[in-house]
Amino acid sequence: MDKYRVLRLYAIAFGTFALFLVFTCLFSGMFEANGVVIMRLAVFGGIFMLLAIPAHLFGRLFLPLYGVSIALNMLGSAFYAALYYAYAGMRPDFVSLVVSLLVPLLYLSVLFILVGMAPHRARALCAAGTLVSLLFELLYLLLWLIFRNVFFSFGFFSMIIAFTMTLALCYTMKKEKPRTLRYASFAGFGYFSLIAIVVLAVITDGDVLGELDFDFGPFKKRKK
Repeated sequence: MDKYRVLRLYAIAFGTFALFLVFTCLFSGMFEANGVVIMRLAVFGGIFMLLAIPAHLFGRLFLPLYGVSIALNMLGSAFYAALYYAYAGMRPDFVSLVVSLLVPLLYLSVLFILVGMAPHRARALCAAGTLVSLLFELLYLLLWLIFRNVFFSFGFFSMIIAFTMTLALCYTMKKEKPRTLRYASFAGFGYFSLIAIVVLAVITDGDVLGELDFDFGPFKKRKK
C-alpha cells in the first residue's frame, strides 16, 4: 500500500516537472522584455492561483478537481518563471531547461525510491530529504546570484517544486488513508507562492520583500 502511495505521488511530481519545463519554454517565447508589460503580466499571473483555490476546495467532493488545482498552480509557476526570463532578457531553449531539471529530478527520484523500498523508515528519509532539498535550494540560489544564467535559475525554481513535493510525501506517508492528490494540490500552492514571490522580488528590485530588508541588487537588469 505504501509503495502505491509513493508511486502515485512520484507520477504527479514527474508530470509537474515535465509540464513546468514545457510551459516555461512556451511562455518564454511569448513574453517580450518590456518593463510595463512585464509588470502587468505579473499581476495577471496571480489569477492562476485564485482559480486553483476553488478547485482545491471542491476537490473533497470531486477528486479530479485536485488535479485541476495542481495544473493551474503549475501553469502559474511556469508563467512567473518565464516572466523572470523576459525581465532578464533571456530566451531559454528546451534543451537547456531539460539539463537544468536533471539534478532536482534525480534528487526526488532517489528519495522516492528509498521511501518506496523502506516505508518503515519514511519519516527519517523524508526529514533527511527535506534538509537536503533546502541545502540544494541555498546552493542554487548562491550560484544563481553569481552566474545569473538559465541553468541555476531554472534549477532553483525546479528545486522549489522538489522541496514542496518532499513535504507532500512526508504528509502522505504519515496518514493511514491519505488523499495523495490533496497533498500534491497543497504542494502546488506552496511552489507557486514561493516561485511567484522570488520572481516578483526580483522584477520589482526587492519591493515585494522590502520590509525584510533583502538586497536583490545582483538580480537587477543592466541598464543599456
